[in-house]
Amino acid sequence: MIYFIYNVFFTLIWLLLLPYLLIRGLWGKHGVVERLGFLPRTWRETFKKNQVIWIHAASVGEVKMLPAIIPRLKDEFPQTIIVVSVMTRTGKKEAQKNLKDVQFIFHPPLDLLWSTRKAARAINPSLFILTETELWPNLIREVKKRDSKIALINGRMSNKSFPNYKRFKFFFSKVLFFVDAFCMRSQLDAKRIISLGAPPHKVNVVGNIKFDSIFFQEENVDKKQVDAFSQIVSRKKIIVAGSTHPTEEEMILRTFKKLIFSHSDLILIIAPRHLNHLNELEKDLTQFGLNSIRRSELNQNLDPQCEVIILDTLGELNQFYSLAKIAFVGGSLVPKGGHNLLEPARFSVPVLFGPYVDNFQEMAVLLRTSGGGIQVKDETELYLKMDELIIDESKRKILGQKAKEAISQQASAAERTAQILSRVW
Repeated sequence: MIYFIYNVFFTLIWLLLLPYLLIRGLWGKHGVVERLGFLPRTWRETFKKNQVIWIHAASVGEVKMLPAIIPRLKDEFPQTIIVVSVMTRTGKKEAQKNLKDVQFIFHPPLDLLWSTRKAARAINPSLFILTETELWPNLIREVKKRDSKIALINGRMSNKSFPNYKRFKFFFSKVLFFVDAFCMRSQLDAKRIISLGAPPHKVNVVGNIKFDSIFFQEENVDKKQVDAFSQIVSRKKIIVAGSTHPTEEEMILRTFKKLIFSHSDLILIIAPRHLNHLNELEKDLTQFGLNSIRRSELNQNLDPQCEVIILDTLGELNQFYSLAKIAFVGGSLVPKGGHNLLEPARFSVPVLFGPYVDNFQEMAVLLRTSGGGIQVKDETELYLKMDELIIDESKRKILGQKAKEAISQQASAAERTAQILSRVW
């Protein structure tokens, strides 16, 4: 009965939004056909002949952790093929670029009864793996009807998502019943998933796979490209502000404007989280009197007057983090929940971040307690801490070393997860 109500409600919403979704999907190539559960016939033939592991990820963040777990799955289950579904376009592009051991990458079906049934029948996975908090009721139930094993890996229940799930515990307890193993990031995450109805004997605390995945990402850095860029900005100390948001960017630009007043050898690389407001960012730069250039327009010679480079390309942030003297991770000076604090830390770069890190609280605590990261409360403190690190090179290097050591000590969650999955299957 509860599933019936869910399906009626979700179908009505889908019908109301159908014209908009179709126009947006066809215009932006959002994988409309795949989202309706249709997959190529050649794929379906391949699925019939093989055992399949289907991994479902939400977006770029979840995709980036998969290189740490997929090789271990290949070791544990060498006769299977692995397919990955990703909700977002950017996540799908990231997967196509970096997941070399994956045979097929596609958008998942909408969580409608008929589209999930069609996809589950076509793929018929032996093992279905969900990442973090991707709990789609119809998809989970339809896959389970095929006698598949289901696991949640790198599971988490954030401060933001947990109250919403708890509000509908009467429903999600039935959804969680279908899951065979929960590999949770922390004791708190485990406690929360159990409180929602997950059977305690199925819940395991294994740690955060993202600690493992960062070392795989480090290997993917294009060293030739990094060396070439080093030549372009030679003799400059690079500050990278990654995954920034509009209001936050004004704070960063004000901070940088004050810093270059005392330190003329600085250059800022600012990487907006979303690229649809680049014109507004350039207007802000002009208002602050800062000379800038877009990364896509940068050639072999950098104008000596240039003070800011706008990273308007995808997939290059890691390259620039590897060159940074100091990194600030965005979404944290404004209430956006923060972004991945480990990305610069793996390159031995000291990490600064603001007070809003609800989505990455575990990482924030690790970096603070290890001495590898600095949490600032506001724009004023951001300036003071950056100024201090620019002046004190020795302190800067010590913080960077502590940051990398801290995350190195946490790596092994992927191995523990793979062992649990092998027992489940």
